[in-house]
Amino acid sequence: MTDGAKETMKYYLGYQVIMQALDIMVDFTGTAEDGLAYALKYVGLPAWLAEPASRAIVFFLL
Repeated sequence: MTDGAKETMKYYLGYQVIMQALDIMVDFTGTAEDGLAYALKYVGLPAWLAEPASRAIVFFLL
């Protein structure tokens, strides 16, 4: 494994640990999904599409 790949892996794992800790402490994922779904509905996306879209976006970002 190259040094660049090791460094990238280290940053990624650190990010994952922080996100999991936030999720456990303050239900960060649920709060982010709720906020994003609200924003998507606000801009005109129907509720049946806004909620799964927000879950997918949060899943890929976190």
